[in-house]
Amino acid sequence: MKHSIYLLFIAFLISCQLVPQKEISILGELQQWHKVTLEIPGPVTSEWADENPFLDYKIEVLFSRNGVSYRVPRGRLE
Repeated sequence: MKHSIYLLFIAFLISCQLVPQKEISILGELQQWHKVTLEIPGPVTSEWADENPFLDYKIEVLFSRNGVSYRVPRGRLE
């Protein structure tokens, strides 16, 4: 019994490991007023799937330049 508790605890710890961040691709000319596209890897899904990308995902972006930063979206989302 004691060994099974240890095995369950170890399995729990392994399942709680952090998921590594995936790389974001930046496409386009990095110049003022030019179109820039960010490709963010994720699962293939749709608004009709059980995992709805419009309801189940949230993205926050921090834009910084010359010591000035803007967080988008600003404020609280619940």
